[in-house]
Amino acid sequence: MNNKLKARVKARNKANEYSNKLYPILAAIFASLVGQKILTAPGDLTAKVKKLMPELPNTTGLSVFRDRSSYRYGSWYSLSWTVKVCEMVEGGCTCVYEEVTVYIGKLEGQVLSEIEKPCNGRTDYTVKEVEQWREEYKRAAREADKARCALFPFGEND
Repeated sequence: MNNKLKARVKARNKANEYSNKLYPILAAIFASLVGQKILTAPGDLTAKVKKLMPELPNTTGLSVFRDRSSYRYGSWYSLSWTVKVCEMVEGGCTCVYEEVTVYIGKLEGQVLSEIEKPCNGRTDYTVKEVEQWREEYKRAAREADKARCALFPFGEND
């Protein structure tokens, strides 16, 4: 079995699991703040909002012993957090990272304009299904290459 893929699948499932748990916590906090200014001019959360925030794992101390972190992604368009998970590759001296963005709401400048719907990422991916998808993709890519070769004199567009 491909140990790196096994670690990636495990990391993706963990990242989705954590993001699925994080969304309702943050959405509940921000739902009452729709229509209000929640960011400062430099883009940080206002003091009022910071007081409402739970303590979240962050990048401080991220290592194989603390396998997940989360941080707010800075944007003037969306209020989101990124969940990052580290998973060791079995039998190796390396690890893999997977990230998931948790969209909480839409921003209009410093004002929260609405709450996004939850994403609910899958937490049950398997190595076997990923390997099957990769094989399906390779077959489809070979067929697409054949069609592109046949199109050669004309190209894809007029």
